Amino acid sequence: MSLNFYEVDSKHIVDITVGDFLSKCLLLPKGYEYRGQGDTTWDLVPSAFRDGVGKTISHVERRKRLRYFTDENQFDVDFRRLSVLAGPDEQMVVPEKSGYRMLLMLAFFQHFGLPTPLLDWTSSPLVALFMSLFERPHTAKDVSIFRLDPSLLPTEVTFQQYDKLISFRR
Repeated sequence: MSLNFYEVDSKHIVDITVGDFLSKCLLLPKGYEYRGQGDTTWDLVPSAFRDGVGKTISHVERRKRLRYFTDENQFDVDFRRLSVLAGPDEQMVVPEKSGYRMLLMLAFFQHFGLPTPLLDWTSSPLVALFMSLFERPHTAKDVSIFRLDPSLLPTEVTFQQYDKLISFRR
């Protein structure tokens, strides 16, 4: 299996083996963010906007899904249903008056592997590699790791560390 390593800011693609990637991980510069995806054919979009085989859905279907994610009443019902399945170390109390209410519920859904409009990034290339292999469908030939230099993001884009907001003891 090979690994496509993308530098998002320069569009440079390196095709390497997983062994080469692991041996070079310690030499990679710090300050970058990484994302692993289980198939090189998947676009860089959140799971909520991909179909069952990883292809990006149409704009019409995307609008339908966005309506679901902005319907806080339905989201509350689904959140309560999912919370029942969570173990004692995975319970989360969502504050009623928090500005982060919807974000916390989305993070909870994402934690359980449900499709959300969130796109996870990590500061660890090893975590990105794990996630790419973890979500790799049996039909995928290769996986992808994306590397992003956050200092090149436009000023109107917010790059937050939401792990400070929500923590599970998993």
